[in-house]
Amino acid sequence: MSPTIMSASSSSTPWFILLLKTLDRRWFTQMCHPHRLSISLEEPLSHMSAAQECNEDTLRLIFEHCSYSSLAAAGRVCRAWALPAQQELFSVLPLRLHGTVQWDALGKILLGSARLRSYVRKVQVFPCAAEDLEYYRWVPLLLHSGLLSLELLAFPNDALHAALGTMFLASPEFSVLQRLIISGLALSNPAVLQRCLAMPSLQHLGIIFLPSFPDGLTSLTPSKTLSRLSIRTWDVPLDISVLLRACGSTLRRLDLALTHQPDLCGYARLRTALQGTPHLEHLYLDWTEAHPTPFLDGLVLPNMCHLRAGAGLYTGAFFANLPPVLETLHLEYDRTHGAGARLLTDNAAEQVYFPTEAAATGLSAHPTLRLFTLSPNKYCPAMDFPALVTASKSFRCKVAILERAQAENSGLFWH
Repeated sequence: MSPTIMSASSSSTPWFILLLKTLDRRWFTQMCHPHRLSISLEEPLSHMSAAQECNEDTLRLIFEHCSYSSLAAAGRVCRAWALPAQQELFSVLPLRLHGTVQWDALGKILLGSARLRSYVRKVQVFPCAAEDLEYYRWVPLLLHSGLLSLELLAFPNDALHAALGTMFLASPEFSVLQRLIISGLALSNPAVLQRCLAMPSLQHLGIIFLPSFPDGLTSLTPSKTLSRLSIRTWDVPLDISVLLRACGSTLRRLDLALTHQPDLCGYARLRTALQGTPHLEHLYLDWTEAHPTPFLDGLVLPNMCHLRAGAGLYTGAFFANLPPVLETLHLEYDRTHGAGARLLTDNAAEQVYFPTEAAATGLSAHPTLRLFTLSPNKYCPAMDFPALVTASKSFRCKVAILERAQAENSGLFWH
């Protein structure tokens, strides 16, 4: 293909897309993998073309308009596109590799190519056994090449998690990380957690299944940089208040996803913890079941800008005392389950609880709210709220009543 086509103006981009969609995915994968290339990894391409002068934003734009299969354009249309294509492929690891042979090959490639290592920005380590850690021996090399995000996950094995902590968290080299997602079992003791909080560049800490520390968390030095804490676990952690204090005054966002419904003590712990973090601006709460306790009533969150919470027994007290600077509010509704639930709905026959009248009053008077979203719980059918829709016509904010439950925030841990 002529190089002049590669440097066509933006008006020719649709023609490119039609061409790219006909190309095969496997060919692109093979073309962009360094061990498939016939050119040297460390040497510049000898055949220059107009494609090399196509800026990165243009390349990304074309890639975004194509399916993964059609990314074959990078190698098929012109070999000069192999470099930016490799950068796209290697920015997030692991690739979809299966088995030790593929992992070993990837490790050898990265050990032998400083250029490819410089592309990597996020790595996920997911060994099945302690001996699998051998395939991740190249990870420390990435810390000097621009690695920003590391996810340390593993099957529940005490020895494996201890090895993870020793291999990665004990090294001062990992202090350059800005984002760390870690399996809670690797936090074998408060000292390991303290090392994470002490990382001078860490901004986002995610913990999967936070363990219970026998001696509690009482002497943690607060982080000076952490702005976001994400936790997925069974119940509200016993040490949630201490943990939030240890995140320091820089903490702005808390994501808490629970696999089980909290008991009354769990609600109390969470309420106490939130009262001690007035600097929070973004709160995301996700339960697998509706929470019948109105624990948010009367809770003072002076700087809260974005709040999302699951289905619960929201009352007039909650809507009458919304955070003064709140911008977005996303709540869920669910069927009633048990005596005592207030049935303030537009369709009482279905026994869905949501205080429509109180919500309309509180939302209409709020000065900063831009968006209120109401959606069903994942196990609840969609309901109509005509009274709320009618009242919303006089609101300052936009009201969105969704027909389907929303999936868990995809950015809670993985982005």
